[in-house]
Amino acid sequence: MLLTVYEVLFTFIGVYVIVSSAGWVTGALRFVAERERESSDQFYEIPENELPSVTVLVPAYCEAKTIGACLAALRAVDYPKLEVVAIDDGSPDETAERILEHVATDQRLRFLRKSVNEGKAMAMNDGIAISSGELIVVVDADAQIHPLALRYMAAHFVRLPRVGGVTGNPRPINRVNLLTELQVAEYASNVSLMRRAQVSWGRILTMSGVISAFRRAALADVGVFDPSMSTEDIELTWRLQGHFYDVRYEPRAVLGMAVPETVPVLLRQRLRWGRGLVEVLIKHAGIVVHWRNRRHWPVYFEASVSLLWWHLLLVLWGVLLFFEAARSLGATDVDPVPWGWIAVVVTAAVAQLTTGILIDRRYDRSATSALPIVPWYPLIYWVIVGIPSVIVTIPTLLHRRRVRNVRWNPQR
Repeated sequence: MLLTVYEVLFTFIGVYVIVSSAGWVTGALRFVAERERESSDQFYEIPENELPSVTVLVPAYCEAKTIGACLAALRAVDYPKLEVVAIDDGSPDETAERILEHVATDQRLRFLRKSVNEGKAMAMNDGIAISSGELIVVVDADAQIHPLALRYMAAHFVRLPRVGGVTGNPRPINRVNLLTELQVAEYASNVSLMRRAQVSWGRILTMSGVISAFRRAALADVGVFDPSMSTEDIELTWRLQGHFYDVRYEPRAVLGMAVPETVPVLLRQRLRWGRGLVEVLIKHAGIVVHWRNRRHWPVYFEASVSLLWWHLLLVLWGVLLFFEAARSLGATDVDPVPWGWIAVVVTAAVAQLTTGILIDRRYDRSATSALPIVPWYPLIYWVIVGIPSVIVTIPTLLHRRRVRNVRWNPQR
């Protein structure tokens, strides 16, 4: 009986990887063929007098070491109608002093200093309230935006009136060890490639919180960030799409970002991401019963099945360890590991990762240096990022929805 359960688990886990990888790669290649050809460059050729005004919000908490580089990159941005609002959310370090150094020398920069820490979502909402741009762009304080990124994102709002949001292409820049290299592969595949595929379907899972642009009128319609959500970026993405705004991915809008350099920091980040995804699935469960939201069903279904997959993967590991222990004690001579099937599954995962890296090398040629460690991704990284998703799912499902603001969780 246990062996039968084990075989069913292995089959489901493997088929999920193979089918989803094929879907992601196919959808991403369609996106590339339709939207990333050189002939599509004219889409971005907008006369300067037709470009909408932009306010970039930079919410910060304890970012004294990084916000200077972030603001310097924003000051180098090539955009004619630019306002930058840096928000210090009650930082106890020298974040405010670093911001003031830039504000004093550039009239496009404004500074909002909060005496009470209320979390990232509230900091952004306060920044929106005092901003003037037709487009609101959020950039994390530990990120460095490409000089042309705003032009690439703004073009979608000019060309397509139904667009409510556009997310950019974050690329890890602090590549110091194996863990950060694995995240280079992750952002090329599980972020960039998957967003291409999701746009091909018509709906995306999330606009990246590190770089996203919103039409002010759309925010006035659907509301601003929900401070009670662990992942306010996912929730607002779903709310925009629930109101039938088009949300797009712009790979040319490149931004360098800092990723976790140690396993404990990465685990804290993924605990929040996992909790936030479950919260969004609960809050927006009504999507599945309304025909008008049918284009969002694939995203909801895939997100739900992916959570189930992580749980079953851990169960599978437990069963595998049981069989191996039994073999070592001489209780059985059955080898439960179907090595050929594992090779097929790992090959599918590696193919997805490799495709993502090769597609994104147009925007980040250094990403190809992560190719040698790609085979280790399903063997090492799945374990690291899967455990947090499993840990938080049941408690989040059972816990009553939070009403307090989600506070900052600095990564460094």
